[in-house]
Amino acid sequence: MSLKDFLLQFKQGFDSGIKQAEARFELFTRKLEYKLESFKKRIFLSVLQGFFVLLGLFFLIAGAMLFFSRYFSLDIILLISGLIILYIAFLAGWKR
Repeated sequence: MSLKDFLLQFKQGFDSGIKQAEARFELFTRKLEYKLESFKKRIFLSVLQGFFVLLGLFFLIAGAMLFFSRYFSLDIILLISGLIILYIAFLAGWKR
């Protein structure tokens, strides 16, 4: 085996090692991007669920206050809408 063959094999081995390192780095970056996207989705759904829970509780409390104040025209509507919004909030949490 001559020096030229040795250098050619060394260069091919070095190129192969570089390609493997690039492939591993690309796989790592794809996994990291996927994890970041799923994390952003979970954060968004958590914020959305929190918003709907607060809105639903607000409607339930307002409906209860109107119910005890004897304003029967709005209390049932607010109570039902509060329950529906809380249901939507729990659905958003279930999707997470």
